[in-house]
Amino acid sequence: MTLDLTTVHKCCICDGDIEHHKTQEGETYWTQGHNAQPIKEGQCCDSCNNMIVLPQRFKNILALSKANG
Repeated sequence: MTLDLTTVHKCCICDGDIEHHKTQEGETYWTQGHNAQPIKEGQCCDSCNNMIVLPQRFKNILALSKANG
């Protein structure tokens, strides 16, 4: 299976474009975004991943840690 490095995908959270990740030489190596769970099913952009998804994951881990005490 070949990864399509030209398609611009949409974020399932903000509906913005998912950024293409590139090497220092400028070659695209990833276009698929981040897993948006536990917020939504699908892929999200860098911004939503950093500002919404990761903080929620950390909250969930902390809540589980406290519950298991």
